[in-house]
Amino acid sequence: MKSICHEVEAVLSSMNLNLFQQSLFDEAVKVANNTAQNRSSMLTDVLQGRPTEIDYITGYLCERAKTLGIDTPLNDQLLLQVKNLS
Repeated sequence: MKSICHEVEAVLSSMNLNLFQQSLFDEAVKVANNTAQNRSSMLTDVLQGRPTEIDYITGYLCERAKTLGIDTPLNDQLLLQVKNLS
């Protein structure tokens, strides 16, 4: 998760976007801890055979990264894995 967050931060930084006061990884850990008992909407979509929002989230990030010349191999892999589940 830390490496995925670093890739995201590289893309955001190149777009001059700073979304959080702390690192994205720290924010993601906080959200994961606070929502540990929840089932994510994307998992629910996969389990129910519905399309997910992966293209709008990770897909967009990966497209922007390519445009900016930034490698995001882990996010690219994550995108493909979720799409293969759908």
